[in-house]
Amino acid sequence: AFRTLKMKVQRPRNCLVLLLGCAFLLTWGTSPALAAVLAGNSSRSMEAPCEAIVYEQGGFTGWSATFSAGYYMYGPMISKGAENNQVSSLKVTGPAGCKVELYEHGNFNGWKATFGPGTYDKEQIKDGGAENDQVSSLKIIAPQVILADPVTELNDKVKLLRHHLDDHKRACHTQAEEREEQLRVVRSEITQLSAALAGNQGTQSHAKNGLTKAKEQRQQMKGDSERMEQQCEMDLGSIKLQVEKAQEDVEISRKMQSIGSDCNAGAGAASLVEIRGPPTKRRGAALLRGGSRLGANAKATLEALGRRLSSEALRREFREALAAWQAPCKAVSCDIKPGDDGRVSPKQRCLAVRAQLRKMQAGLELDFVKLQQEQATKTRGCDDRAALQQARAKEMQRGQVEASKSLSDAVAERASLEAQRESKQQELKALEKTKKEARKECTTGGNEFTTEIQDTLKLREVLLPGARDCRVGDWSWGPCSQVCAADGGGPGSRNGTRSPMAPAEKGGLACTSLETTMACGSAPCHQDCVMKPYDSWAACSSACGGGTQARSRQVKRPPRHGGLACPVGEERRSCNMQACDAPCELGEWTAWGKCSRTCSFGAEASEGRQSQVKAIVEPGAGKCPAADAKERFRDQTCNERPCSENSTCTGEQDIILLLDGSDIANFDAQLQLALGIVSGSSAAMRFGVVAYGSKPMVLSSLSDSRSKLQEALASAKAPGGDPDLAAGEAVVRSLILATGFGPGRAGPRTVVLLTDGAPTDFAGAHKVALELRAEGVRLLVGLVGSSLKQNACSLVGEPCDVNVELARKWEELSTQPLRFLAALCDELIAPPSPPPSEVDRIQR
Repeated sequence: AFRTLKMKVQRPRNCLVLLLGCAFLLTWGTSPALAAVLAGNSSRSMEAPCEAIVYEQGGFTGWSATFSAGYYMYGPMISKGAENNQVSSLKVTGPAGCKVELYEHGNFNGWKATFGPGTYDKEQIKDGGAENDQVSSLKIIAPQVILADPVTELNDKVKLLRHHLDDHKRACHTQAEEREEQLRVVRSEITQLSAALAGNQGTQSHAKNGLTKAKEQRQQMKGDSERMEQQCEMDLGSIKLQVEKAQEDVEISRKMQSIGSDCNAGAGAASLVEIRGPPTKRRGAALLRGGSRLGANAKATLEALGRRLSSEALRREFREALAAWQAPCKAVSCDIKPGDDGRVSPKQRCLAVRAQLRKMQAGLELDFVKLQQEQATKTRGCDDRAALQQARAKEMQRGQVEASKSLSDAVAERASLEAQRESKQQELKALEKTKKEARKECTTGGNEFTTEIQDTLKLREVLLPGARDCRVGDWSWGPCSQVCAADGGGPGSRNGTRSPMAPAEKGGLACTSLETTMACGSAPCHQDCVMKPYDSWAACSSACGGGTQARSRQVKRPPRHGGLACPVGEERRSCNMQACDAPCELGEWTAWGKCSRTCSFGAEASEGRQSQVKAIVEPGAGKCPAADAKERFRDQTCNERPCSENSTCTGEQDIILLLDGSDIANFDAQLQLALGIVSGSSAAMRFGVVAYGSKPMVLSSLSDSRSKLQEALASAKAPGGDPDLAAGEAVVRSLILATGFGPGRAGPRTVVLLTDGAPTDFAGAHKVALELRAEGVRLLVGLVGSSLKQNACSLVGEPCDVNVELARKWEELSTQPLRFLAALCDELIAPPSPPPSEVDRIQR
């Protein structure tokens, strides 16, 4: 041992040190710490100063941090000025024995690269063994040199080791906090992913239920559609047969009408009726009572045609009509006046028979028109229901596709969530393993420092018995300067203090630093998920019967560093819960409408009526009352006061009078009625007059000149022939379009139509009437005879009684202009009462 120590004895104290050293050596044997102190060419040894400067970037640029000899983990490196763990160039200064060791990880593990004094750029660092520019800890080892004072140097070593031990503990504490934060973030993310998986289970269940319901609804609707289609085929087939039979009946009636079509010709009249005996004035009444009969050929032909009628009811009606003409005539329509010579000519009888046949034809044509309307209504209804079913089918198909997509998305989302959770669980295991290893490394490193300190103190005890170092308490740490690190920001710091517990004695070490700082709050700040606003609600998956609609929103900023997870990006709600066969919804009753009559003309005239209606505010696929049903329509009588004679119709209004100028009608009576209406109206009312027969004739265009109108009526001639009402209505419509009928004027537009209800082409007349009504024209019918009121009602529309005035004979019309004025005018002004006579004054 003496030979190994090679100590130079220069003064007596050295001999004492030698003896004490020998005694210590004999006592402690081969202690590593002692060997380290006593090794080499000196009697006492300590670390010589070395220095290393690390730089952020290659070329010795960027931030730099200077380190003297010692051990530096990640935390101390940061506190010395290294802004992060990026090191790309290095300078080492000091004697030749200086060494710098760079480590990959923060606890002196991972790859290691050793460098002596010199300068090392990025590539040279890699050549020296650093795998990349990640450096998280370093050691600077100084060479051993001969020192003069062993006790002082031993104290300095203990002091330095204790300083390193404090740095080591602080670094371990900081890293432990960071790992705990990392563990907390990962555990939070796993919890959020587990919650999302639980929510996904509900989403999948909802999607499965929605898909099942959508499939069931489609299957049910398919069956409903097939049944509805079958019902429509049956209904439309039935109505088609009825329409075909009605059309055939109309054709038969027209053939009946064509027999003896020209009553002006002798052959035509003789073919239809046969007069027995020479006609005289005295026998005229007998002839009127049925003293004539049908011609034999005509009767046979008519009977043959009658047998072809489609129903027994029609055939019976036809037989009764033939029998009535063979028996004494009592019907109003049989009333034929003899000529001036008292004779009833074959022509008159011919016209009467044809009029009767024409009325039957008009009834058949009305039935045909109604059946056509019913057919159109049913066809439209079937088409509408089919379109509705088709639309619902598309909606249900779309709903099924959406439900299927929702289920697929939910399944895919679950797979993604499970993969994310598995990844996070693996990350958690790795972090826990790293935490355990780091704790072990920190413990091992601390134990190494402690052991070296204890060994050094034991050696010092040999040299300086009884020395006691200053004893200090544990560190007390203040709050961190920041809770977390913002984006791009560095860690915060906290101040630590400790108090001396016992002073140094007999040459022991004085109290080391009582204040220090430690890095903290380096974990990135939590960032919660931020969502964009919701989009608009999507269309409902079903028009009725209950559907769903959804709206979604996108992620504006995903969560980071353990922030709150994003909420569900889609929400749904129920919609269109009303039943698919729900009835329509009606509004409130409207106010009472205008009265149809200004005053009451008499018992034979239509009474004034006003009505209330309920509009449909919400259509439904189920039942809905018709427009004239009691649930939607009600009326009451009004203006029951009697009309005053010689009253004048006031107000701005345009009226066209359509007169029946056929052979069978009383044209003169109609002209007198027209003259009375014109004369009883104010100058603000404009009139036009049209007559119809075999050909229509415009007697006067629309005019407010009373003299012009009166002149036109006085000189009017009947067109004659059969009553082609459709042609007359067409002329009226052309006249309206040509003369600007109504537009720009405040008053209504009205056509007064006079007829016996049996025109030659009732179907055509009905069509033009619909066109006029569609253009806002009111039709007011003066009907002679009540047997064909249904025909008149079909021309004017509902309510029928408001727009139809019945008369027994044409002659009644000539004396009742006030009856029509009461129906046309908003106000009738009665003439002023005459001044009372002297007798009246005396009587009063």
